[in-house]
Amino acid sequence: MNPVLIFCLLSLTVLPSLHAQNTASNRWKETKRLDLKQKPVTYTDTLRLSDITKESLNMRKGAFQYKGSIQNDLLDMGYLTFGIDKHTKDEIRLRDEEFIHIFTRETKDLSAADAAAGKEAIDLPAQPVSAIDTALLQGNWEVYKRKGKNGPLPGIDYSTLIKGLKVDKGATGLGTVSGGQGPGPLYTIKKTEAPDLVVTDAGQKEHRIKVWRLSATELVLEDENGILYFLKHFR
Repeated sequence: MNPVLIFCLLSLTVLPSLHAQNTASNRWKETKRLDLKQKPVTYTDTLRLSDITKESLNMRKGAFQYKGSIQNDLLDMGYLTFGIDKHTKDEIRLRDEEFIHIFTRETKDLSAADAAAGKEAIDLPAQPVSAIDTALLQGNWEVYKRKGKNGPLPGIDYSTLIKGLKVDKGATGLGTVSGGQGPGPLYTIKKTEAPDLVVTDAGQKEHRIKVWRLSATELVLEDENGILYFLKHFR
């Protein structure tokens, strides 16, 4: 790991008394996002970082919080990997496949309140939905976060990752699931059975996607690889 990065990370953990005396905390908020050509982009899914050490950190997106591991200038979140482009006392820059995320320190530590809200939002229901309300499913849904249901995954097949879901009354079947690496949809939604979306791929092979939560604003899916997808609704 870059020596400057190691020094900065260690300074966050060995000087807690200094942080306590300062209005700035070991919590960071995304304050700017660039595309890979360094042009600013608009965003609503603000990221936040906390509990940073030389080996790990927590990342929060909305009410959901996840722990990532740091090694060799890489931040591994399990479902996504970031390159650590910069880390100073005033700024952190993380790079993913699409964007550069720029973080600055937050001035107030709300970790206790955030942890309670995050735990309540992360916990899945005891059971998936008993039936899928196709009226609630209407419209365009976009994945904003993925995680392994049983923890970090040893390997990810990016050709089967879900990116979004579109349900249109005029579409063939119920709709389509976007993702993968091809130009067309990853799956076509044929029907629903209890908590499952029954879908077929380009080769007409049948798959099942389980619905854990469905409301007017939130959709949580689980694919056959045990990956949970959290989606927002764009009508």
